[in-house]
Amino acid sequence: MGVEPLPGGLGNGGRVVRVGATVRRPHGAHSTAIFELLAHLERRAFPAPLPVETAPGEDVLATTAASARRCVRVPERDREQLVEAIVEGKRIGIEFVRRRVLAGETAFVQMWERRGGADGEQRAMEWLRDQRSRLLEALTARVRSNKP
Repeated sequence: MGVEPLPGGLGNGGRVVRVGATVRRPHGAHSTAIFELLAHLERRAFPAPLPVETAPGEDVLATTAASARRCVRVPERDREQLVEAIVEGKRIGIEFVRRRVLAGETAFVQMWERRGGADGEQRAMEWLRDQRSRLLEALTARVRSNKP
C-alpha cells in the first residue's frame, strides 16, 4: 500500500498522507476535540471521517470517499449544488475570520497567522476547489455502492 502525500495540511506542515482508504495526520493537542466534533456530526447522519485505527503519534481517519459511503443518498440533481455549498461555506468562513482579524480580536489574529494569513486561506480555498471532482466522485460512489 503506497503513501501519497496530500496537498494542504496547513496546520500540519504538509505531514498529511493517504494510505489506502485512510488519511493519516499528526496527532495534536486538538485531536480529541476534533474527534468529538466528527462523532457528533456522524450521529447527525453527516458523513464525517471518523478515526478508524490507532497509531502512535498520528490520527488515522477514513477518507472522504469511505465516509461518503455511509451517508444518506444525495440525489444526482443536488450533488453539484452540495459541493458548491461546501466551497461557499469555506469562503464565508474565511470572510468571517478576516473581519475579526481586521477588528483586532487576538484569538482570531493568532489563528489567522498560524494558518498562513491571507496566503494560507487562499491555498486552502484552492485545495478545496481542486477537490471538487473528488467530492462529486465520493457522492457518486455512495450511490453505486447501494445498488443491488
